[in-house]
Amino acid sequence: MRLFVAVDCSAEAITEAARVADEIRHRCSRATFRWVPPANMHVTVRFIGHVSNDPDALIAAVVQPVKVDPFDMTLGSCGAFPASGAVRVVWIGLTAGARELAKLGAVMDDRLRPFGFEPEARPFSPHLTLARADRHERVPREVRDVLPAVTARPIVTRVGQAILYRSHLSPHGPRYEPLGAVPLSGEAPRFN
Repeated sequence: MRLFVAVDCSAEAITEAARVADEIRHRCSRATFRWVPPANMHVTVRFIGHVSNDPDALIAAVVQPVKVDPFDMTLGSCGAFPASGAVRVVWIGLTAGARELAKLGAVMDDRLRPFGFEPEARPFSPHLTLARADRHERVPREVRDVLPAVTARPIVTRVGQAILYRSHLSPHGPRYEPLGAVPLSGEAPRFN
């Protein structure tokens, strides 16, 4: 099973992210991207990957409450990964909440280490993915030129939990199944 931990955005933030994606799609009509459907938009805290050995124990460890106070995260400006060269991912960054998301990610790293999952080597960069480039297509230069001019309205999402998701991959795109909530500092778990 393929797992990741994420924070869901508010309905208002998802609507705004979809508007931003439409604006980028319109301005960069020659770019071939796989656009993330609004129902799949989230901020990944920790990608776990494939889990085959003792998934029940790993799931139980991940979904324990975390001593991080509930916090606000706010949508910000757009960017791309990698920072230079061919664009692979288009995203919306955050103007608030990054520090708390990093703390949450560090807790997940500690919980996953006993199961053989080492922390990510790259620095944590919280973002909401809008699109991924097709591996076989060259993304036009105009994409990098357009992104600095596109900014999301500063929509705030109150974060009281993270969610452990299972990703079901298919030719039609992924489907995410929530497996459990990770409450922050005593927040009652809930599913949207």
